[in-house]
Amino acid sequence: MNPPRSGVAGNKLQFILDETERLKKEGLLINIRTIESAQGAWIQVDGKRVLNLCSNNYLGFANHPRLKEAACKAIEAFGVGPAAVRTIAGTTSLHASLEARLASNWSAAALDGATVSADGLNSDLHGSAEYRAALIAVLAARAVTAAA
Repeated sequence: MNPPRSGVAGNKLQFILDETERLKKEGLLINIRTIESAQGAWIQVDGKRVLNLCSNNYLGFANHPRLKEAACKAIEAFGVGPAAVRTIAGTTSLHASLEARLASNWSAAALDGATVSADGLNSDLHGSAEYRAALIAVLAARAVTAAA
C-alpha cells in the first residue's frame, strides 16, 4: 500500500509534517527542555546545570519553606486548583481572602479592579510591571513573616 499523499484525497495532516520539517530546516522549531530540579537561580535542565534566566520566580519564593508549607495546607483544604476559571467554577475563599487583604493594605485607586488568578501571581492589577512585582514582593514578605 502506498503512503497517503497530501491534498484533499490524501493525508489531511501532511501540512503539519511539512511545516514541522520546514521549521527544523530553518532552525525555528522549538525544542521543549525538561527541567529536572526545583526552580532557582541554577536548575538542572536536560542533564546539565544551567543558570535560569527565564523563570517567573524572579523573587526566589518558589522553594521558600514557609511558602511551600502554606501551599501544602491550602492543597489539603482546597485541592490543587479551582478546576476552571472563576467565571465558570466560582472563586475560592482563598482568593476572596487575599483580595480583601490587598484591598485593606492598598488604596482603592491603586487596586481598582484588582483580582487574583488561580496561581496567585498573575494578578489583574492596573499599573506597571514594577508595581505588580513590588506588590507581590510585599505580600510574599508579609506571608513569610506571618507564617513565622
